[in-house]
Amino acid sequence: MEGEKISARFFTNSSDTSFNDTIPSTSTHRQLSTILNGHLESRNYVSKPYVFLIDGKLFPISLGLDKFLLHNGIYVNKKKMLEIEYTLPVEVEVGPLVHGGPVSAVDCSCPGIILTGCNDGKVRLWKDDGSCTQILEAHTGAIRCVSIINPLGKDATLVTASTDKTIKLWKMDSKEIGISPFKILHGHAAAGVRCVAANPSGSRFCSGSFEKTVKVWQTDGAASEVCSGSMKKMKTESGAKESQMEDNPVCSLEGHAALVSSVAWPVGNTIYSASWDCTIREWDVEKCSLVSTKSCGRPFSCLSVAESGSNILAAGGFDGKLRIYSPNQPDKSRRVAKFSSHNKEISACQWHKDSVHLLTASLDGTVMMWDVRNGGYAVIESHEHSVLCTDWWEGYRVISGGVDAKLRISSSATLPLKEPKLMST
Repeated sequence: MEGEKISARFFTNSSDTSFNDTIPSTSTHRQLSTILNGHLESRNYVSKPYVFLIDGKLFPISLGLDKFLLHNGIYVNKKKMLEIEYTLPVEVEVGPLVHGGPVSAVDCSCPGIILTGCNDGKVRLWKDDGSCTQILEAHTGAIRCVSIINPLGKDATLVTASTDKTIKLWKMDSKEIGISPFKILHGHAAAGVRCVAANPSGSRFCSGSFEKTVKVWQTDGAASEVCSGSMKKMKTESGAKESQMEDNPVCSLEGHAALVSSVAWPVGNTIYSASWDCTIREWDVEKCSLVSTKSCGRPFSCLSVAESGSNILAAGGFDGKLRIYSPNQPDKSRRVAKFSSHNKEISACQWHKDSVHLLTASLDGTVMMWDVRNGGYAVIESHEHSVLCTDWWEGYRVISGGVDAKLRISSSATLPLKEPKLMST
């Protein structure tokens, strides 16, 4: 296709305006924006970058048009015009908030505070005006997860997990925005810790690791019944020593054949875990046993459970597809729906509290806001490279962090912007 011209039609769902043009088969994302702006400027539009969707798939910044069409099996000829939909990306309001390395984890559940974890082993606290109020020297390895337990309560607890094989618990004073460590956990001794999730009461939490296991821990300062625990003195940045309790897990859930990429503890004694072994497993914590297994033939990289009480599962995979499962179906392993628009692995997903909208972050450099009722989505292109984490902030605003070492705060978007066909279940 090199050197050839393609007949294309540019259109948008937000209006009846469309344009026909002949474009180079090797066009880049920037070149398509330039061509489109050439048409729109004649109608007093301001020149802007655009998001392009071809056959329901996002056209990435990193590929030429010819390679994108070939990769997705989209064929054009002189008789067939290429349909290119365009939309404006969701506006980035604040950012970038620069870190010392890739931003690998974020939690926005505590009002007025944004918590981030970074590959430099540090946890940072941010205000919504973009100011960094505190930096914690948390771990000696890259941080893979940060999570606030009881974020709206008086006894909020921060949990951090790292490739240094440890989990640390920190007491949070939301009024003074002060944080102090009180517990360090070494149960995943053979490999780094990938993810954590607390039960609804916050009394316990679970963790998933590179060693293929899920472990359950007590949150509070008391040692678990499994062992009496021990105290360890840890140096702070000021040089003073603070006591941190060491503890063993309450139980260990084994059965995955590859690393556990994500965990969720939505209700009672039920834990869900996603893994690179292409399965999602449901566990009974009280019995310390496996309840059911869902599999799809592709590694799972992230998992989120809706808060509505329905326990609807959303899971992102290496193949860039978002899968929705319902535990109430007679066949619990069968998915309800599958959406496809990311071009690379989905690195994170997060339900909104309304249990209707969902965020996905991807290594293709985008964040998408989904309406799962009809598959509608909006695209946020705010990072130069892979996006590693995302969360909801103050309603429908979006926080995202990526390999570019930046944290960005994006504005709300009206959904749906696009209604792709749901792939068969």
